[in-house]
Amino acid sequence: MTRFNYLSLIAISAISIAVSTPACGIEGQPTMGVTPPVDYLQKSRPTISLEGDFLWWTATMTGLNYAQKEEAIKPIVSDPSTQQLILVGKKTEELNWKWKPGFRLALGVNSNHDGWDGFVSWTYYYGKARSEHRAAPNQFPFQQLPPNPVGTETFTSSWFIENRIHQYNKITASNNLHINIVDLSQGRNFWISPKLSLRPFIGSRLFFSKTAFYVKGMQEGSPNVGASFASADAKQSIWSAGLLTGLNTEWKLIWGISLFGDFSFALTYGKNDLSLKRTLRLYDFAANLQESARGVIKETLYQLFPFADLGLGLRWSHLFDHTLRLSLDAAWESHVILEYNQLFKGTSHREDITSFPSQRGNLSMTGLVIRGKVEF
Repeated sequence: MTRFNYLSLIAISAISIAVSTPACGIEGQPTMGVTPPVDYLQKSRPTISLEGDFLWWTATMTGLNYAQKEEAIKPIVSDPSTQQLILVGKKTEELNWKWKPGFRLALGVNSNHDGWDGFVSWTYYYGKARSEHRAAPNQFPFQQLPPNPVGTETFTSSWFIENRIHQYNKITASNNLHINIVDLSQGRNFWISPKLSLRPFIGSRLFFSKTAFYVKGMQEGSPNVGASFASADAKQSIWSAGLLTGLNTEWKLIWGISLFGDFSFALTYGKNDLSLKRTLRLYDFAANLQESARGVIKETLYQLFPFADLGLGLRWSHLFDHTLRLSLDAAWESHVILEYNQLFKGTSHREDITSFPSQRGNLSMTGLVIRGKVEF
């Protein structure tokens, strides 16, 4: 037999032994495996976990600039005797969002099937914003002579009827936001090193929300200017469902303290009901009603809502005789929902030609999370 035949026989024998040898080591004695599941309690039955979170968040919604502050200036014209002034934009007014509480509740089961787990969680958050601005009442109508003094400030709003024709010296806006998110996920928490564990997961997300946006303008009456009032009430209601995926990581440090980071992405599809109610009332110098107008616009959209969720924090955990595990977390979370704001407003002061495009604004929520979790 040649040397080549000997080498071929040895190689074939080695491959046969490698294929027939159990991957877990010696047959009948399972090893930890490549990615052993995280099992602190080491019970023969599934592990139950209960979680409660306190949220202290603030929200921001783009596309909700509710007024424009304008200033009277004298135009540069060839005729110096011209007394008519023009209004130019000075500042766009935005809502002032407040910090508000919320909560999250979760229930989980860690099975004995390779460490697979299932979780259901409910997150609720109520966001609120309010702003108010005021200027001195106009001495004269801007469309007539004699003119107001140069530098006179006033407000207009594209949310109102005839939004560029009428000016207001006081304007207020508020927004109330109700967010409900229900996540159902299945994952596996496993070790990839003695101090680092990962939990990839997939699942579904249910998303329900309501937004109520209100703007009110008032022009105080004077001997030369009649009072006027305008309001806009915009509402949005969303029901949607879709897919969810993400990754949880935990990095063990010392004394039961670990650093953790979470990421998830979701796409939900559903119904978005929109409405815009507007009113306008104009009075003369004697406080007699001269003009009253009211309009209601409704629309229903079906759209995708993309979500991105990030979290980073510290965790302290303690194991009680392998029967109970307690964890306390302090984290910072940030969430964004793209094109959440579909509220619409007018584009022209002429109601016969104006259009009402959606704002296509994003909703972001961020803040502190304090979490308690018990496993048994």
